[in-house]
Amino acid sequence: MASGWALHAHNCSGVQSSTLKEAIQVALEEEYSHRQARTPASAWPGGSTPSANRTAPSGPVPMELGLAEQQDIRCYSCGRLGHMKRACPA
Repeated sequence: MASGWALHAHNCSGVQSSTLKEAIQVALEEEYSHRQARTPASAWPGGSTPSANRTAPSGPVPMELGLAEQQDIRCYSCGRLGHMKRACPA
């Protein structure tokens, strides 16, 4: 068996990934979906915020991507560049 790392296509939720960038995008979308499903309606005990001046985010905050990286992202729903499936306008 050869030593070292190899990139293998990964099938996640029926989506075939052929590049590392696609596999990472699919993994991020899957993780976001799972976190959405597990996050209770109120993440703070008693439903209050930790400080009177701040409010809790309504859901997980997506990771910030640079403009160049966003332009390379392809939506698995509509196939267009620039956004992920969860933000698809179609």
